[in-house]
Amino acid sequence: MSPFACWISRQRAVLRLLTVTHVALYTRSGGRLGARWRGLGFLLLHTTGARTGLTRTTPLLYLDDRAGETGALVIVGSNGGRDSHPAWVHNLRSTPACAVTVGREQQRVVARFASPAERDRLWPLLDQLYPYHAYRAHTQRQIEIVLLAAV
Repeated sequence: MSPFACWISRQRAVLRLLTVTHVALYTRSGGRLGARWRGLGFLLLHTTGARTGLTRTTPLLYLDDRAGETGALVIVGSNGGRDSHPAWVHNLRSTPACAVTVGREQQRVVARFASPAERDRLWPLLDQLYPYHAYRAHTQRQIEIVLLAAV
């Protein structure tokens, strides 16, 4: 294994450990730990694995646009600017019905991918929340914006 491949493998292992820890703290504390960090809101997205059918839980930053034009929670499939979509994007394409935990509240939602007009409106808001523009500059793929509307 090349030194670069070894480094990438270690980075992925660290990210997996951080994700598992974040989900555990969020869940066990009833959202008291892990729901906010440095002023940013996190939700837990519960999807059905596209290949396995197992429940997958991912902590994600979100924009609350429930009172806005979309009427939904908004999440971004940035995957750190990598050239591939995160697994949860594939899971939502396969099974859009999912659930979210926001703080102590869990609710069923349906995911849909933002239209071009919605993307144009949402990117400035999302870039104010987090510097997603840096990820968009780093990859050739279209980073997905996903809207999660209550069922």
